[in-house]
Amino acid sequence: MDAGKGEGKLSLAVEHVDHDQLLHDGLSLLIHEYNLFNEIVPEIYALVPDFSKWRLVLTGDIAATVNAIEGRHEGNAYTTNRGAGHVGGITLPREDGIFDIVLGAQIFVSPPGDHEDLEGLVDNARKTAKHLARHEAGHMLLRLRNEDDQQYRNLTRLEPTAAGWADIVAAYMDDFRIERHTREFTPPVFRHQDDLGAAIDHLSSELTAAKSTWALDLDGAARRSDIAVSGFIRVIAYLSSELGLAEDGEPAFPEIIPEKWDRYLGTAWPLWSNKFHELRPAHEPMSKEQLAAVLTDLCDLASRWSSAIGYERGITSDGRMYAYWTEDAY
Repeated sequence: MDAGKGEGKLSLAVEHVDHDQLLHDGLSLLIHEYNLFNEIVPEIYALVPDFSKWRLVLTGDIAATVNAIEGRHEGNAYTTNRGAGHVGGITLPREDGIFDIVLGAQIFVSPPGDHEDLEGLVDNARKTAKHLARHEAGHMLLRLRNEDDQQYRNLTRLEPTAAGWADIVAAYMDDFRIERHTREFTPPVFRHQDDLGAAIDHLSSELTAAKSTWALDLDGAARRSDIAVSGFIRVIAYLSSELGLAEDGEPAFPEIIPEKWDRYLGTAWPLWSNKFHELRPAHEPMSKEQLAAVLTDLCDLASRWSSAIGYERGITSDGRMYAYWTEDAY
């Protein structure tokens, strides 16, 4: 890789890997023997060809790295848990205009996909690195074009309950646009549909647990349900991008329909997928007005869908939040 062709000086760092010998040795092998950075850096550079704009960090502890960069402390610490999934990387804009692109190192040492030998493992690690790097670069690209979620999430005209979904849904709109881009240029090894059954089971179990404890701890039960439902909307966004549309222009379905599909998605799936597919891939610009229009519809859908699966979460006209669990079983 010729770093000299870009503007500015490339900044690379590796941290929080010494606590795990396997992680340390595996990452060292990938970097020094298999040129892992040569897989990562060009994917970021492809979207933002200016090294002065970003700093790359590979870390064995994403939460610790984010907490240090943003000065977070106990009570406001960062977590990689997203309900049914976990964060593999994050892009952090700084006040000086530079972005910290933080990638979790564990996924490279133990990459997804089938591999029976070192060659197969390295191949999957490379593909995963390229995909994850391009995804995080997509967040930077949207921010630099003023198209990221912070630019349009407050432009909707929604009643309070639907508006309460705006921050969550807008973030996953960004992810959907970026994933549409990466699937064209750096498709991932893993498939979200393979874990869909587990994601549905997680949502079901979390709502069941909340239903059984709300009388003792309403705030805790609501928080638990909020995380689970929000995490599942993330699953829907990624799954919509992965499955795409069929030849007839209708939403494609998973190869294997998991148990409880009808209970939690069913007739709602085409509504979610069609609406997400009104968004263009990250490399194709959209106006704030276009993004806000899709966000408005998705927030309405999120509110109706949450109620349909048995979790009534809303905000009254005077700003009070409420939560009800309306099903006997989940």
